Amino acid sequence: MNPGRNKIISCLQKALQMEYGDIFLYPRHSTFLAKYPWLVQLFNNFSQAEVRHADILSLEIRRLGG
Repeated sequence: MNPGRNKIISCLQKALQMEYGDIFLYPRHSTFLAKYPWLVQLFNNFSQAEVRHADILSLEIRRLGG
């Protein structure tokens, strides 16, 4: 495999790990904001966006052969 492609795949995998961490981070932190339902909803929206980002990254990793 192309060394440049390997580097790109490695970077995408690191980004995917970060996204997965954030998927769980936002809901966990939103529990401290129960007094502010609009913030809880915002954090849940952020978490859902992170799921979409993870999907995009994982598809690209597969496309590149990773």
